[in-house]
Amino acid sequence: MLRTDVSSRNPFKLLQDSLALCWPMYGQLLVINVPNLLWIGFMSWAPLSQWAFVVSLLFYGLIVAPCVWGASISFAYRRISRSERSIRQTQSLLSNVLHTNPAAPITVFEAFGEGIKCAPKLVLGGIQFGLVLFVKILLLLIPGVLYFINAHFFDYFIVLNGDSPGESIRHSQDLVSGQNYLIYGNQVNNRWWEVFFAVSFGIVLFDFIIRLMVRRIVPVEFPLEGNAFEAIEGALLFLFYPFNRVYQTLLAYRLNVLRIKSIP
Repeated sequence: MLRTDVSSRNPFKLLQDSLALCWPMYGQLLVINVPNLLWIGFMSWAPLSQWAFVVSLLFYGLIVAPCVWGASISFAYRRISRSERSIRQTQSLLSNVLHTNPAAPITVFEAFGEGIKCAPKLVLGGIQFGLVLFVKILLLLIPGVLYFINAHFFDYFIVLNGDSPGESIRHSQDLVSGQNYLIYGNQVNNRWWEVFFAVSFGIVLFDFIIRLMVRRIVPVEFPLEGNAFEAIEGALLFLFYPFNRVYQTLLAYRLNVLRIKSIP
């Protein structure tokens, strides 16, 4: 039976399934994320001038981060699509939406290849997403939150579907849509609230709580050199990153299957 019922998108059910799915690919996702760990260590301890810092930041934001971003999405989505039940049924459905075969096996090296290929679109999509989100939050908080959830999965459509930034945001809105009503010109529905709680739960669990753990584990009065807090925080985020990626990807996968099943 395909996992398209409401309980499959419950945050706690997603977390439970994500933990089970993550362990077989935990090591590979850590390897994919190693460039981010190296970047954190470099920026925490390397003495950089102001110009060197700006150049390093641009290099990371425009080249390194998008490649890792795309590679992790591609790797996790394909592995999850192979692990979910009834893959033979869903494979034919998903092939109608995705240009790539989501059930095809993929290595870390191949994932990086796909990440490099889609990196420019991810940069442009991230800039467009961030600018629109900033403007909406600046005007009023509620439209910003609505847009954040509606466009939350734009990166998956760029990586898996080869969409342009504009197309990916529209397809992300379609992914979240169901029986719609409008708030401030944004589509909202019962599925939107499911996604809102699932995404919010993931952000709190894998970001806020980890950062809070650093403040608790490392005493403030303990003498540390350099940006030690940032380095420790980054290391913990690195270790929990695979769980975060699998959690978000599993949510996107199940929403995608639900959307395809609803197509007449």
